Amino acid sequence: MKIYSMILLFILALIALFAVLNWGVFLMPTELSLGFTTVSLPLSLVMLGLLIALELSGSVLSSLSVKTKETLTYKTGEITTASTLTCQACSMQVHLKETGRTPPCPKCSSTLFSKGY
Repeated sequence: MKIYSMILLFILALIALFAVLNWGVFLMPTELSLGFTTVSLPLSLVMLGLLIALELSGSVLSSLSVKTKETLTYKTGEITTASTLTCQACSMQVHLKETGRTPPCPKCSSTLFSKGY
């Protein structure tokens, strides 16, 4: 793991050096078209704003993904509707034909299932 950290540090140092050598270009205003008007802004600021927006949207989607997975996780004994449950330990599918309590996995006795529709 130490070699990966050193490589990452080296890459970050190269990026920092690149930024220092080109600082004037990064801050130079550029004419940008927004479709209906043009603005004069440093391109680096625009790119930074887009990067932040992309990071925030990725974080939101990741959070929604975790919440969705938690919502579709059932434990033995919980009531669920007719559906197919997949054991999280051994991937065996349990088909429930009617609403009832979630049984333990018949293959491995695990108590956690993912629900599929």
